[in-house]
Amino acid sequence: MRRDLPALRLLHRSLAADPADAASWFALGVASLRANHPEEARIQFSRAAALLPSSAGAWHGLGWSCLLLQDTPAALTAFRQALGLDPESAESEGCVALALWLSGRREQAARHLARANQLDRRHLVGRYLRALQQGREILPLRSIPLFLLERRGLFGKGAPGVPKP
Repeated sequence: MRRDLPALRLLHRSLAADPADAASWFALGVASLRANHPEEARIQFSRAAALLPSSAGAWHGLGWSCLLLQDTPAALTAFRQALGLDPESAESEGCVALALWLSGRREQAARHLARANQLDRRHLVGRYLRALQQGREILPLRSIPLFLLERRGLFGKGAPGVPKP
């Protein structure tokens, strides 16, 4: 990732001044995912989640980083943590379902997908997983968190520094 970009320089300065700034770790994790550096994002989201464990957004970021690194057990743990913080989130249910599906636990995945669909049938992760179940892929897996970033700005509710609606 280019560290000479002004926004990244500001984030690094912010973290140098206050290494306990969960919002800056979160923002750096988002930037790392956008730059296709899931290894760095995993470290950054881990720090954000450790500093602010009540942030569903930080746990989502960590889950996506782990999923992109093909560490499905760690992704599942992070997504379950996010779901515990926001049990009415279709995206969290869908992320748990996706991680279960990718780890071969199809029946458990189906239960979480059904719950996600009850909450919101249109959520992106659920649409992606339904396509996988039908033997097709609507977009590459790594595009999903990027699409969510572009569409929502942050991963779910509870991101550090972002008030809940």
